[in-house]
Amino acid sequence: MSKLRVYEYAKNNSLESKTVINALKEMNVSVSNHMSTISDDVQKKLDQKLKKKNEPANKQTSQRNRPKQNNNRGGRNQRNKKR
Repeated sequence: MSKLRVYEYAKNNSLESKTVINALKEMNVSVSNHMSTISDDVQKKLDQKLKKKNEPANKQTSQRNRPKQNNNRGGRNQRNKKR
């Protein structure tokens, strides 16, 4: 591993940059924005911290708790078809 930007770390772990920045600030790592770089040891510590946070959330999530997706795009053609 090498230095990685916050937004790259977030993208690789399917997270929002804001979530990563907040976690880093809780760890007393100075970051100013999504373009800040994080070192290998910070990445490892961040992995441990975020995995602990996400484990209970993953157990609670089920198919029934997910919101229903709306596949209706509502474009002009669909409005005309309904008439």
